[in-house]
Amino acid sequence: GAIKANGEASWNLVINKQKEFGKTDNIKVAIKVYAVSKTGKVSNVDEIWFKIDPKSPVIGGSKPLELVQYSDNANGTGDIVARMNYESGMWIKGKWYLTGSVEDDSGIDSITWEENKGTSKELTSTNEVTPNGNNYLLNVPVGSETQGSYGKLEYTLTVSESGDENKDATQTIILNYDNQAPQFTAEL
Repeated sequence: GAIKANGEASWNLVINKQKEFGKTDNIKVAIKVYAVSKTGKVSNVDEIWFKIDPKSPVIGGSKPLELVQYSDNANGTGDIVARMNYESGMWIKGKWYLTGSVEDDSGIDSITWEENKGTSKELTSTNEVTPNGNNYLLNVPVGSETQGSYGKLEYTLTVSESGDENKDATQTIILNYDNQAPQFTAEL
């Protein structure tokens, strides 16, 4: 059957939140996606295949990935003053923080962050990751504050479980940023 996704300009649909696909290991799932306009026009169907491994860590499970800015944005603290759901390839201006959950039933052993395919670091700072039982909540700075700059940033988040199977989950975070003011010319 069809399930309506949430949103208008961008769409999201949480699946497997209740671990309904967690009955067996490595279940393959196919989703057919299409859009319907307000006038009833239907887009082409896109079929997406993926695998669910109920024993692997989950990124963004109970708290989906979001980008936030704070009243004290330099330190990533204070009240949230801006928030938007993370979407791969989205555009941002300035410095933001990637928030969301990383979880595994057996606990999390390590969380690794790599920027632009460079050096990776383990996230251990209480500003970047906050313990939440055996799991963690992310609060990782992303973006750029360099005035007049623009470009693409690519981050890789890898979460490893502390269970016997040593499984991990990896997600690539892609952001476009533009800190350059538009330039206008006028002719009289």
